[in-house]
Amino acid sequence: MVNNRTLFTILLTVLAVIFGLFKLWCLITQLKTMTLEDDTSDVLAINQTEINSTAPKFKDLDYVDRVMVGYERNTIKLKCEAEGNPLLNITWYKDGVTPPQRQWGVIIYTQRAIILHNLTMEDSGTYKCKVINENGFIDFTYKVEVQKADQKPYIEWLYHNTSFKNVNDTNLNDGIIIKDSNSSSNESIIAELLKLIDVTHLNEGWYTCKAILKNNTVYASVYLKAINIPKNKVFKLKVYHSITMVISYELIILACVIMILHRQKKKKELMARQSDGNERITQWTKKIVIEKLKKTDVNEYSIMQNCWNDNPNNRPKFNEVMKIFNKIVSKTAYLDSVGLRIPQPPTPPPVNKIHSTQQPELNL
Repeated sequence: MVNNRTLFTILLTVLAVIFGLFKLWCLITQLKTMTLEDDTSDVLAINQTEINSTAPKFKDLDYVDRVMVGYERNTIKLKCEAEGNPLLNITWYKDGVTPPQRQWGVIIYTQRAIILHNLTMEDSGTYKCKVINENGFIDFTYKVEVQKADQKPYIEWLYHNTSFKNVNDTNLNDGIIIKDSNSSSNESIIAELLKLIDVTHLNEGWYTCKAILKNNTVYASVYLKAINIPKNKVFKLKVYHSITMVISYELIILACVIMILHRQKKKKELMARQSDGNERITQWTKKIVIEKLKKTDVNEYSIMQNCWNDNPNNRPKFNEVMKIFNKIVSKTAYLDSVGLRIPQPPTPPPVNKIHSTQQPELNL
């Protein structure tokens, strides 16, 4: 039999499931709408791209230093940022040979750059990236100089605000020093690494790393531009997060309901086993009603007290008890109605034939 508590739990679970499914349906509907809009915009962009067929060109390479200085066991990254339509084919050369070869280690290729880990002196040389499509080709050349690791340069990080169009030898020292080797004396802080947290539009500008070794100074600059995340991407993240939360919520509720129902089932089974055992005990137990002994007969009550006397010597003898029982049987017919008549005991042997001089006692 289902009680009120179980009914309330089931009703609450059903309502929660219905609410979760409704919310999930709303989120999926909005996601489909945005996906359709994105697909439409992608189609328009593709059509526009097919119309605007252009030759390859580099992006912001005017601000990239052609001389790259690295140190042994460090890492260097050579970029080849280009754009054009149709798709571009990028080929890398080292000292006029393609693909570039290393005596120690491998070269990691990305879409618009190559990365060299654990530099050695043999990695020094001229690296060129050549960009080609059906409308033309362009190339850009780096000169890589690998120096010994025991020669540690003095490093400064400078910031130039957005009023500077670029960073060159003329305005290099006009920037604000935001980090240098002295501030990076702690082993956990790497001087070559500049880390910005919670970037906003106020952080826009030029960031320049300047390395000074003896009389040589090299530097490389990069422009940081802060952009806002499109609302549709933020919404998609919220949608996926909400869907995950709804599914997790439904699974938790389902697990709780299963646990409650399982516990109630176990409790019912235990109660059923106990009830079955009690019925079996009641079925095989004979009920005998024993009336309370009344104090109206002094002999009956006194024989009971005397038989339980603490001193065995004061307890009545067996013959005395039998005489009193015979009187009780003659006075009442109750014992005859339940078939408990006490038969007459055999006549005891004469006293002179008993070796013991003491009469037998009745210990009840």
